[in-house]
Amino acid sequence: AFFDWKRLHMALGEINNKGIPNTMVQIGEKDGKEIFRILIGPYGSKAEAERMRNQLANKGVKGLSVSLSSLK
Repeated sequence: AFFDWKRLHMALGEINNKGIPNTMVQIGEKDGKEIFRILIGPYGSKAEAERMRNQLANKGVKGLSVSLSSLK
């Protein structure tokens, strides 16, 4: 399977340049295809994660707040 590593590297660089710490990449599968998610955190509570998601949205970083146990 082909994956655009350059695009992933650039996305991580953009997040880093915005001063966002604690990033990691999670490799998963969706519809039989390998996918990569950029994760930020972890946070101690759902409320804390939601606050960070809102702060990130204000910096132009779109995303979701999810429990790590829900990712496969």
